[in-house]
Amino acid sequence: MKLQSPKASGSWAYVDGATSFNAAIDKQLLAALDKYTGAPYQPAAGPAQPANPGSAKLSVQGSLTHAGGNFLIGRLRTSTPTGKGPGNTVETTVVYNSGTGATVSSAELIVPAHLGQLMEAAQSSAPLPLTDLAFDGAGNLTLTVPNSAPPLADTEYRTLTVPSATARPWLSELGRSVQDGAALPWKPPTPEAKALRHINCDIVACAALTYDDGPSQGTTPRLLTMLEQAGAGATFFAVGGAANYSPQIVKAENDAGFTVGDHSWNHPDLRKLSPAAIVDQIQRTNKAIKAASGEAPTLMRPPFGGVNQVVRANVEMPIILWSVDSQDWLTRDPAKYIPAIMNQVSPGAIILEHDIHATTVDHQPEVISNLQRAGYNLVTVPQLFSGIDLEPGQVFSCRGHGKDCTPSPGR
Repeated sequence: MKLQSPKASGSWAYVDGATSFNAAIDKQLLAALDKYTGAPYQPAAGPAQPANPGSAKLSVQGSLTHAGGNFLIGRLRTSTPTGKGPGNTVETTVVYNSGTGATVSSAELIVPAHLGQLMEAAQSSAPLPLTDLAFDGAGNLTLTVPNSAPPLADTEYRTLTVPSATARPWLSELGRSVQDGAALPWKPPTPEAKALRHINCDIVACAALTYDDGPSQGTTPRLLTMLEQAGAGATFFAVGGAANYSPQIVKAENDAGFTVGDHSWNHPDLRKLSPAAIVDQIQRTNKAIKAASGEAPTLMRPPFGGVNQVVRANVEMPIILWSVDSQDWLTRDPAKYIPAIMNQVSPGAIILEHDIHATTVDHQPEVISNLQRAGYNLVTVPQLFSGIDLEPGQVFSCRGHGKDCTPSPGR
């Protein structure tokens, strides 16, 4: 994962299926970003820029330092610019167990009573933070310690390696298990079937491409190919009648990892229907999508964005609107709707387009590449709102602190 914003830049790794590990990395990142900015960090989009030594940015660098047996150790290094000389660097490591799914601080690798021996080995008179412990492939214990004494005082930190046999008595039960697995092949977790790749839209700039009114046999299959080739997520709000007519396309959307939502049976303005008729529109469409894909939709978008209290009370699903209206259906002109998207988009946006128009689908590679070059990660609606409870009958237009957007809890 890459971060490129006016206040921070860097990269780190997530692990598919390692929920607690990914959450631990996110927690550390957000804590560092919040501390550096002095407020809850807000993601910002920006194209990749060449490194500028004089830029005052938080630097983030993550790596997987150890993988053996059931254990994975991940390191996160954050460097805060000081204006003069090297920045303030903090390194932390966490230990993930694919057998139990748990992630803990690397401090738990050491028995606290043996901290004195570790300090002696590090030639440190100050307490060691024990936040950057790991093992190499031979089972030797490694840690990063403050470098306060000559002859290495020109660097802020140094790496200490303790031979495996020396470190063994100091290790906790967990530490010995990790050390024992150091030379073994890594046993990664098994992600759930069709699990979405982990991304945190509180950290990186995200936008959700959404397409209404399909599927269309003449355009939607081409769009699926374009999205897959670009590595872009998307959400399709399908009309029930079209889904019933082209179930193979709905299945292809779902099988490719895209999200398929409900867009009513035949595209009426739900505000003009009785409660019973609204329910019928939703239920018939849900049944058609489930019959085609094997999965019932969990999201709904009303035609025309038409929402009132009666609609909210009878849809019984989260209602997904949009914050960026391309008006592709109206202009049918990429010279107009592409700039409209780029002028309106911001982190957390939901972009409205329609996959039934060739004038839209033909130019999606340009839309996608423009957004990606601008620094946006293109995600599905469930990815965009990950960590936020989407309640039935509630309306969601975007993520974050913008107008009509929904922020993460506590941010």
